[in-house]
Amino acid sequence: MNSHQVTVVATQEIVQSAARHFMRRFVVRSSISDLVFIGIGITLGLTGIIGREFAIGWIVAGLVLIAMILFIALRYVRLARDKFSAMTDPQITYTFTDSTFGAKSCLGSMEVPWNTITQIWKFDDVWLLIFGNHGYSTLPVKQVDIDVASFVEERVKATGGKVS
Repeated sequence: MNSHQVTVVATQEIVQSAARHFMRRFVVRSSISDLVFIGIGITLGLTGIIGREFAIGWIVAGLVLIAMILFIALRYVRLARDKFSAMTDPQITYTFTDSTFGAKSCLGSMEVPWNTITQIWKFDDVWLLIFGNHGYSTLPVKQVDIDVASFVEERVKATGGKVS
């Protein structure tokens, strides 16, 4: 059975970078359908297929959805910063086995099966291990040995997760 343990140090820079990466990708991916709403409203309104009020309704609906997405993304950013501020010890110990991913810090610990991680969003400084559609764990990849990073990527792929 393969097992890797890595202790990293969380910094304000890492937390902010992860939050920025998450917000950008989450907002862009989530806003595409909302932009379609706005485009349909503009197109139908300009061509006269529907009344002006109905077209404005489509546009407003798209704008409201985008505003909601921004609100959700900003809430995740604030939550990440608040959790970091609450840490009395910035060390996080990650444990990776063939069947589970775990993390332990002064705030608590967790251990989940690999199929809980649906995606890895890879950036130069951090990897975001995405849980479902909205939660993530930050892995400061520059503090992790290349063999361990490869193991994490392989385990997520092996359980159906996507890497991008």
